Amino acid sequence: KATAEFLVGRFGGSGARINLVASHPTGDEDLACAEYIRDYIAGEGVTCDEVRDRIYRCETVQKFLDPARPEFDPNDIDFCALELPMEFVMSVRKEGRRPEIRKVPL
Repeated sequence: KATAEFLVGRFGGSGARINLVASHPTGDEDLACAEYIRDYIAGEGVTCDEVRDRIYRCETVQKFLDPARPEFDPNDIDFCALELPMEFVMSVRKEGRRPEIRKVPL
């Protein structure tokens, strides 16, 4: 949510093009998060609970919920699926030849 709010505050109403990339090549959970940000920016009212439910149904998440797979901690999914208040977002900018990651206060 913090990322979506940052983008709305920075670019909302400007007509700027925002590209969202779901980083996992096959996992629906990353796509669910990207679509949440997209819909939040568009004001379409998708809720965190709807996205969380979708994440828990994803095939790639099932290994975290399988007691026979103790190497995957279900608490990781619980934590990652939270909508937490944040004081910053991470920004990546290319400085010279390599990208630099910086905290940007909200």
